[in-house]
Amino acid sequence: MTRIPQIDRLPRRVLTPLAVGALVLGGGAAALASSAGGEPAPPPAKSLPRALADTMKSADAPGVTANVGFTSRLIDGSVRGSSGGPLIDGATGTIRVGRGWRLAADLQSGGHRVQVGFDGRRLTVYDHDGKTAYTATAPAGTDQLLSALSAFRASPQMIEMALAAARRFVDVSDPRAGNVAGRPAYTVRVAPKHDGGLLGAIEVAWDPETGTPLRLAVYAHGERQPVLDLAAEDVRVAPVAAEDLRVDVPEGVRTVRIDEAIGDRRPRGRSGPREGAAGDSALEALAGKGGPDLSLLLGGRGGGSGASGLAAVRKAVPFDLVAPAELAGLPRKAVRELRIGNRSGAALVYGDGLGALVVLQTRTGDDPLDLARTGLRLPELAIDGATGRELATPLGTVVSVRRDGVSHLIAGSVPTAAAEAAARQLVGR
Repeated sequence: MTRIPQIDRLPRRVLTPLAVGALVLGGGAAALASSAGGEPAPPPAKSLPRALADTMKSADAPGVTANVGFTSRLIDGSVRGSSGGPLIDGATGTIRVGRGWRLAADLQSGGHRVQVGFDGRRLTVYDHDGKTAYTATAPAGTDQLLSALSAFRASPQMIEMALAAARRFVDVSDPRAGNVAGRPAYTVRVAPKHDGGLLGAIEVAWDPETGTPLRLAVYAHGERQPVLDLAAEDVRVAPVAAEDLRVDVPEGVRTVRIDEAIGDRRPRGRSGPREGAAGDSALEALAGKGGPDLSLLLGGRGGGSGASGLAAVRKAVPFDLVAPAELAGLPRKAVRELRIGNRSGAALVYGDGLGALVVLQTRTGDDPLDLARTGLRLPELAIDGATGRELATPLGTVVSVRRDGVSHLIAGSVPTAAAEAAARQLVGR
């Protein structure tokens, strides 16, 4: 096994297919469905609670095999380097899903081949060109949890209660009955009500007969075309052989453990007052005042990887922490120690919801993501003698800038001007 200390060391042609693989997993093998023959009749019109409850009752596909296509408008082609990748070029391939959330995908993008497999416990990404396999192990009990989710059934009344709580934060459309990829389908659109950043909406279409998602599309605010679109092009609903759900890595191929590369996440015994506590209800804990409370991602409510609170983190990191009370007009909500291998950095959250800014500060050389190493032709920034780079997308902006041996990474679903203003405030003199 090979242990690597930094995520930015992974080749971009693997990081981006891994993002596609994660998207496939996150959608529950999103992109599966279509059958031979003519267009079937659309499903009957139903309320969303009824449509979801009926799908849970009827869905029991023994397995699905699909040709899929992923298209992306996330990164403009003008910034691409010598090679692209799924987030630039898109990808095509085949996905197979068996019972118990077992999954195997074979993806082609820009001449590169990547296989992604998940057996309920372990995610494997095999980069054929780089002759390297990347693996990550899910937390203990994940396979049992996925099995329980597969067997879960909810009544329309239960679903309506959940939707009523969710609608405090998002608009959820009624299901639109139609056909997607040659299958009867319901399509639902979900859009943030406030603090949504640059995210406009997410659309999901699924087959009510098999329960498999047919399409997942992500829209930027004000855009009519999706920025990311993962969809099925052909599907066969039938059992999938066990050997077709494996990703066979040949002997001699280098293996990298991603979970080890990210670092030890066990509590280290140091704690401090946490800023920006979440609300009392479970939904408020997930959504904050107007959307997801990103401070929870940094280990709020007792979890986490190290010190928390401004004073404790200042003592923990080996550099002068820059943490203004406000950044680009957004209030500071959380400060956590960030573990990168055996080194310490800091992670800060400013603002609420999806419109929040996340700031990572590390010693130069410990950067979890160095935009200069992505291979993209990104514009350079110069701020009072400090140098940096900027990646702007329809869904958000990432800026990396260095000064006095400290690297600052600013990321958020915010316009370019907001991210640049934050960078100037952090490193300007």
